[in-house]
Amino acid sequence: MPYHNIAVSVHKVPNQGLRMWEEHDVQVKYIWVYALLTTAIISLVAGYVTLVSFTAAPKYKGRLLTAEDELRIRELLWQNEEQDSLGYFATRRDKKVVFAPDNKAAITYRILGGVSLASADPIGPEKSWPGAIREWMTEAASNGLIPAVLAASEKGARCYVRHGLKAIELGDEAVIDVHEFSKSTRRRAPLRKAASKLQNLGFKGRVRRQKNIPKDELLQIGLRAAQWRESEGERCGFSMALSRLGEPADENCVLVTALDPEDTIQGVLSLVPWGRHGLSLDFMCTNRNSQSGLCEFMISELVAASPRLAVSKISLNFVQFRYVFEQADSLGAGFFFWGYRALVRLLSRVVQLESLYRFTMKCDPQWQPKYSCYPRVSQIPRITWLSLTAEGYFPYWRKVPIQECRGHTEAFINAVRRINASTVSENSTQSSRIDTLRHAKLAQYKVAGKDPLIASFSTDSDLMAARGEVDEPPSNTLSGKCRSLAGRVMAKRDMGRLCFLTLSDFGDNIQAILNVEKLGLNSFRDMIRQIDVGDMIGVRGELLKSRRGEVSIMVSEWVLTAKCLHAFSRKQEEAFGRESLAQNSFISLISCPKSRKMILLRSRVKSALYRCLLEHGFLEIETPLVLGQKASEWQSTAPHSLAWPMCDTYRANVLYMKSLCIAGANRIFQFSSSSCIKGAQILDGESTILEAYHVHTDYLGLVDLVRQLVQQAARTVHGGEFVKRRFNNGVVEVDISGRWQVLSVYTAVALALQSPIPIDTAYEELLRECQCSGVKTPPKASKDQLVMCAFEQLVRTKTEHPIFYTDYPLSLSPFTRPQQKDSRLGERWSLIAFGVEIATGWGELADPIEYRRQTIMKSGENEFGLNSGNMELKDEYLEALEYGMAPTAGLKLGVGDLLAMLTDCKTLSSRSE
Repeated sequence: MPYHNIAVSVHKVPNQGLRMWEEHDVQVKYIWVYALLTTAIISLVAGYVTLVSFTAAPKYKGRLLTAEDELRIRELLWQNEEQDSLGYFATRRDKKVVFAPDNKAAITYRILGGVSLASADPIGPEKSWPGAIREWMTEAASNGLIPAVLAASEKGARCYVRHGLKAIELGDEAVIDVHEFSKSTRRRAPLRKAASKLQNLGFKGRVRRQKNIPKDELLQIGLRAAQWRESEGERCGFSMALSRLGEPADENCVLVTALDPEDTIQGVLSLVPWGRHGLSLDFMCTNRNSQSGLCEFMISELVAASPRLAVSKISLNFVQFRYVFEQADSLGAGFFFWGYRALVRLLSRVVQLESLYRFTMKCDPQWQPKYSCYPRVSQIPRITWLSLTAEGYFPYWRKVPIQECRGHTEAFINAVRRINASTVSENSTQSSRIDTLRHAKLAQYKVAGKDPLIASFSTDSDLMAARGEVDEPPSNTLSGKCRSLAGRVMAKRDMGRLCFLTLSDFGDNIQAILNVEKLGLNSFRDMIRQIDVGDMIGVRGELLKSRRGEVSIMVSEWVLTAKCLHAFSRKQEEAFGRESLAQNSFISLISCPKSRKMILLRSRVKSALYRCLLEHGFLEIETPLVLGQKASEWQSTAPHSLAWPMCDTYRANVLYMKSLCIAGANRIFQFSSSSCIKGAQILDGESTILEAYHVHTDYLGLVDLVRQLVQQAARTVHGGEFVKRRFNNGVVEVDISGRWQVLSVYTAVALALQSPIPIDTAYEELLRECQCSGVKTPPKASKDQLVMCAFEQLVRTKTEHPIFYTDYPLSLSPFTRPQQKDSRLGERWSLIAFGVEIATGWGELADPIEYRRQTIMKSGENEFGLNSGNMELKDEYLEALEYGMAPTAGLKLGVGDLLAMLTDCKTLSSRSE
């Protein structure tokens, strides 16, 4: 019997990586040879480990980090934004430290088995690294230690190599750029699916700084994490783990917790600071008895919350042998990579290698190499063994000394907080210097007897109107039209005796030309010295068109209207994400012309809708902001593209408007914000909704009105009844004039499935049709839910030209009027164009008995997200409904969705484009 058959019979061949045994017909009589060789190898390894662990320990112990040393390291970390992602782990108290002669750089290390093992790059500015490296290597040589480095960056490895060490690539670090991260990409589809699955199951994620977590909750999180890490046998780490969750001195660390629908913690993700705008992974652990995908869910929640935390980069896992897996998976990989991967897969049974690589690839990160440094090749086995021992893969028989716990002492915590406070106040050295210069210029302006905050500046027109006045061909000659204009300086180009400024206001920009002859030498010099990019000025002069066709103004007088006291750049939005731009809207509006254009278009579209409704006899009304006892409490709802806590006032407005219809108002409308973003400084147009009600008409009676509203908005934006869409061949105008198609939901689904789907279709047949068409359905979905899943995935997303879809299942819209021809369908329609729902309309359920029954049925499910105060509103409306309601139809149109459809531009993300 061949040897490989014996191995298979006792289940010793775990995967196809060991099928190389099948190529040899080794007889059973040679098994003793393999046993002898295995015993010899194990004995050699055990002897080597014993030699290293017991006989190679030097007498020199080094100097553990004192409290003063740790505070100095924290200062160096916060002062150097470009520090390595592993820098914060230098504050571990089981490490020793050596400083450069100028005390501006430090190296932390541990002594194991005669090796002085340093971790990551030196701490501090790069120009001070050589001094710290020399001090460290001198100390190692004088005490008989072998210097070695674990997990250095490419920049750090080059510095170590220049001081006599050799470098070998150890693996790759996965880094996520938050600004460029998008779950919609194809490579991140597994991450998106795993996170969406848990969100649909009711899981919630909480992302907080450690200082914002109550002590009792932090203790509970720490106990859960310790329990899971112990059960999983997770190592304590050395170069890439902190291992001290919950210390007040680490208050800027970030904790991500995954909560199940019962608010029980099922996963914990801990990260340490990486400079001022980064995070580095400490540990990640989950409850193995919970749902799968918790790690992906927590990473998604972390990335979504990063702008709120002012985080722009996240360092995740460190992956060893990534190059091997990547090359082995590529087309045409040779025998060497296949054999290498088989060996690595064997190691993966002891250490997470391939599984870690496969998981990290779901995030599609940027890879940054890490290196290990050593003096001689012959010392690599010893350094490798001790490095794995330091990381916790193998036990170490000698007790590792550790400094006393000082993270809870009040004096130490206050010192750490002072370091963090000074960092926040100064933010960056360069910005601080620029701000200081601007304050000095402001003081000089005042000393000269000028007022930097003038009471007024009279302008003839805005910049857009001024540009339209110049219709002469480019000639670089003055037009004779003198104007007074004002704006913010967005660019400044000093050409000696000539200076060009780009002025911008809310509507447009214009070029201002300043020369010595027109202004005079003194005024010209003052302008050059005192005006910076970002300042607001007023100018007077003649309009002209340059030879290049640029509309300009030849300045004869200028005055400072407001001084910008902070460093300013036209590309400031690159330092912020979408959420940060929304909360700091002034930055986006100043630096991004497209954001200002969207504001103007939104205003014009709302005015066009307003005029159209007035022409049709509608009356504008205003609803009270707060109705009921708790109508304005914060709810956990969110708009399309953000994840902020919000206040849902929409339903209170709807109930009030329907009460007006009962009172006799026939045609009413209002523009309202469906959700007030908590913490935002403005209300974005995406949450602005047009609500209208028409008495004595059915739900189809509003179809023509909505079509006219959309076409009127298109004429306002583009000057014609068309929309602009981006395709591969460029921007294309799509005609939306004329009447639009009206199609029932069941008919549309039948066309998509290419099979007739009447409302009486059996559940099994409908499920089979959906599965054959690739429709993804939730478990235990009802028949109506299957229909809507097919509609969402096969119809809505593929709809281009505007179509009204009617006759939705009544079970999914219980508060709409049932259809007379079939009570299983509700009187409801949706206008969908280019995959987006623009508007929806419905017939109001006027039967007070049925409405009350549905309210009682849904109150337990809390379908509307209403609290007890909002439920009082429902009771008030039910009482009004019992007085009688005439046939009424309502509609809801999203202004932000309409504008996005017309311009092919997302209203929120447009700020950062």
